[in-house]
Amino acid sequence: MKGEKLGYKSAILNLLPAKSSGWNLCGNSGYCEFECLDTAGRNVLYSSMRARIARTMLWKTDPYLFLRLLIHEIISFTLENQMLGMQTSIRLNGLSDIPWFSHIYFDRLEEDHTDTKGVKWLRFHDYTKSPRVRSRSAYHLTYSINENTSSALLKDLMGRGVTSCLVVAGKSNKPKHAELAKQFMLTYGLNYKGFEIDPSKLFCADDTDLRFLDKPGTIGLLTAKGKALEDKTSGFVHILR
Repeated sequence: MKGEKLGYKSAILNLLPAKSSGWNLCGNSGYCEFECLDTAGRNVLYSSMRARIARTMLWKTDPYLFLRLLIHEIISFTLENQMLGMQTSIRLNGLSDIPWFSHIYFDRLEEDHTDTKGVKWLRFHDYTKSPRVRSRSAYHLTYSINENTSSALLKDLMGRGVTSCLVVAGKSNKPKHAELAKQFMLTYGLNYKGFEIDPSKLFCADDTDLRFLDKPGTIGLLTAKGKALEDKTSGFVHILR
């Protein structure tokens, strides 16, 4: 709903994360596997879990049918939003990290939903932990900073204009302290493994999920949620000391 104030209606595809299904849907997963967002919000509901199981089973046993149904839903959702004067944003890796550009022709879908005035009614975007992250014109990828991210890699990604995101928290497990930590970093900057990052290169990624609108080479700060609030040692969550 946060994207609606900017004229976008969003949809997200949630499958079973990491190796929880018996298949690895997150090739670069690390400690985040134990504090994934499937432990937060409505994702913990039984109906949501059952739906993720069904989708994952279909994707792995009949990918052709899965993709036909997925594309049909995406097109229907986009046309419905367009009638309302709203653009559409789609995230296919809500809890997974699948290289969808190997399965879906994003350029064709974007082209089919771009009008004569150049308005793109359909946009695709995702987060990924792959250090070889590269956005396509029709599929924007944001790098997810994690415990294996070195300061040299982060500096290189920023220099190449890649947008990144970092999960932050305070010393306690309280959500309000995570929010305070984020606000402090947005005001005074961030020291990431010895790499000093100016606050002008940081932004609040909790305001909306429309990462393709972010300024290239910047870092979005996300407050820790669910089990991530308890993580003080792995390095996946950046703690304000």
